[in-house]
Amino acid sequence: MNTFRTFTFALFFVAVLALTSASAQQATRPAAGASASTPAATSGASSTNAIGIVNTAAFGDPKSGVTRLVNALAGVNREFQPRQTELQTLAQRLQAIADDVQKTQGVAQPAELDRKRQQAEQLQIELTRKREDAQRAYERRLGEVVTPIENDINTALTAFARQRNLSMVINVSQLPNAVLVLNDSMDLTRDFIAEYNRRNPATAAATTPPARR
Repeated sequence: MNTFRTFTFALFFVAVLALTSASAQQATRPAAGASASTPAATSGASSTNAIGIVNTAAFGDPKSGVTRLVNALAGVNREFQPRQTELQTLAQRLQAIADDVQKTQGVAQPAELDRKRQQAEQLQIELTRKREDAQRAYERRLGEVVTPIENDINTALTAFARQRNLSMVINVSQLPNAVLVLNDSMDLTRDFIAEYNRRNPATAAATTPPARR
């Protein structure tokens, strides 16, 4: 059930990834004339063999998702905000060098252009290393904080389905075009989120457990 984890992770780094890729190519160019698993939802024998659907990607929606999960994700993002700021600063420095090379390549001395390109290459190496380190640490921290909540949601969803005598629950978060829903009443997502939030209240000020050193 890590669809929302992947989605949040992508948003966290997408701005830096887009900026650094273009900058590196521009600065170093010589002058030429950045699975979702289906939650278990089994039940005993059902006379109707009823099937429900759920979209686990909606669980992480900041406005209408599972409150405990949303707060946990926000807490991890706050924890990693300094790293994101550092990456953005490095990316901006790299972009500035790239812009300078492009503007002066017709008038600057070749030795000066080479110096700036070498500076950009070193900065790109530093940025790539720090970005990869941040990605690994971010994913690890998400696992520490989010996995227990995922497991609890999975257990609650199983019970939710059994209460409704469903034989199967299909997670459509990765199959938006593969499942044709003929009856909106099959979609359990909103009802489940509402019930889970009622049974597991959480406030916006909920704290994230400290990272292990």
